Amino acid sequence: MASGDRLARVHRLRVVLRRQAQDTVSRIRGALAALAEETATARATQDATRATEESAARAGGLPGADLQRLRTYEGVAREREERLLADAARLKETLAACRETLLTRRREERQLERLIERAQAEREAAEERVVTALLDDLARRRRR
Repeated sequence: MASGDRLARVHRLRVVLRRQAQDTVSRIRGALAALAEETATARATQDATRATEESAARAGGLPGADLQRLRTYEGVAREREERLLADAARLKETLAACRETLLTRRREERQLERLIERAQAEREAAEERVVTALLDDLARRRRR
């Protein structure tokens, strides 16, 4: 009986750990989605800057200072995009590790569930043997 209780406590702990791993995976997915949006914004900024430069060039050109300012702004947006892409790559690696942890925790949880079921079946079988023995003993006493 105590073994079943211990298994149940360990199982509850494993469930909590699995849920924490699920929460971590969800948070990382959210962070990746936010990074994807920021990366898209940085890319759009670069594209808009380039389009402004091209339209000004077709309309007769830009003064050197304005052209330099646009290219500097585009460069900053490019650097930001590259930094965001590097952050996303690191987060993807972290996500893969967290998913692996989640799978391991779920596997351990299932194993404990099977152990609990086995312990309960053994306990029920033992109770059944006791009841059968008591009934046999009662039947023998009545025959006497």
